[in-house]
Amino acid sequence: MAATTKIQAFGNSLGVTLNKDVLATAGFARSDEVRVEATRDRVVITRPDSDYAKAMDGFRKAAARYPGAMAELAE
Repeated sequence: MAATTKIQAFGNSLGVTLNKDVLATAGFARSDEVRVEATRDRVVITRPDSDYAKAMDGFRKAAARYPGAMAELAE
């Protein structure tokens, strides 16, 4: 499911509101703890204990430990 919203000011911060249908489709509810990651042109919201979050943590650790290998793989 996709929805369009605007970035708004909330006090000294910026944020977006997500409608109930989007949250329900993703399986999130009010007060759930979430993990937010940002890359160029993308924000990803996942559960902190999701398989995706665990895989990304593992990748980051490997990339930090083996920067030369990561540079070779990127070519």
